[in-house]
Amino acid sequence: MGFACANIFVPLLPQIIESVRVKEGISESGTINDRASAIFNTAYGFGCTIAPILGGYLCMLTNFRITCDIMALASASFGAIFFVLMILVPYCCKKR
Repeated sequence: MGFACANIFVPLLPQIIESVRVKEGISESGTINDRASAIFNTAYGFGCTIAPILGGYLCMLTNFRITCDIMALASASFGAIFFVLMILVPYCCKKR
C-alpha cells in the first residue's frame, strides 16, 4: 500500500497545481499551492468517507464479489477517461 500511494500521490499534486494555475490564471505563487493542496485534501477526505459507505451499501444489495467487480469497472472507467483526456488529447493536439 505504501508503494502504491507514493506512486499515486506524488505526481498527483503537481498536476493539480498546474490545473489550478491554468483555471485561475495565476502565475507561480503560494496561493496556487494552497488551493491545490485544499482541493487534494478535500477530495481525499471525501473519498475516504464515501468509499466505505458506498462499498457497504453495494455489498448489502449484492454480494462481495459483485461489489468488487463494480468497483473494478468504475476504476477502469475512470482510468480510461483520464488516459484519453490527459494523455491522448494533449498528444494529438501537439501534433497539429
